[in-house]
Amino acid sequence: MNLDYGPLSTLFYDASKPVGYSLNGDLAFYLKQAAQCGGRLLEPAVGTGRMLIPLLEAGFEVDGLDRSADMLARCREHCQARGLSAQLLQADMAAFALPLRYAGILLPAGSFCLITELEQARAALACFHHHLLPGGRLVLDIEPPPSTPWQPSSTRLTLANGRTLTLDCSVANFEPEQQRYELALHYRLMEGEQVVAEEQQPFPLRWYHAEQMQRLLETSGFEVESVLSDYRVSGVQSGAEMLTFIARRKK
Repeated sequence: MNLDYGPLSTLFYDASKPVGYSLNGDLAFYLKQAAQCGGRLLEPAVGTGRMLIPLLEAGFEVDGLDRSADMLARCREHCQARGLSAQLLQADMAAFALPLRYAGILLPAGSFCLITELEQARAALACFHHHLLPGGRLVLDIEPPPSTPWQPSSTRLTLANGRTLTLDCSVANFEPEQQRYELALHYRLMEGEQVVAEEQQPFPLRWYHAEQMQRLLETSGFEVESVLSDYRVSGVQSGAEMLTFIARRKK
């Protein structure tokens, strides 16, 4: 996985997806899934704590990983401000080694699609398998293949300190045959009309077909229990924005 978040991309993520923010109902869904795991949980792409902190507040024991030091620092600040404690480690979800084994691994919001190479995807699933208890649950989201290439966009956020943070997004590369595309993200932090900081972020992504994801899971030692479309409808539905795979590590 080659994506990293710097100070401005972390700030934008935290402002646009704050702690407890639900993406199309995923928060309630993952809280329910966490309860069904029945033990300690791992979130391998924890970000700034959007999902982790509501899980902690609900009484679950959750550890978090992220590749970005900036993301983890912000997540720690959120935890400390709420009097919460969690083990947060900097690591790549495709290559990590922890001493613990978990009842469940949760990977919401399509974060698995940040893994752009099949070899890395298999390595990540092998890590998940290794870190789950026998019978442990893996719940992960993937975004279905896009029907059209990503369109350029601009977003402007007003921060609590009165500054403005802007994001310009364009498509740098689109490879449908390779199931990959890359966005070029340009962040600007503004004080009035003056740019006080800028950051460029290459944002590579891969989409996985449902049948392909099922095969990857099964060949990695998982039994797929169910697939949901947009957290509500069983099966792979046309037009779904998110597919969720619920699988168990084979005993």
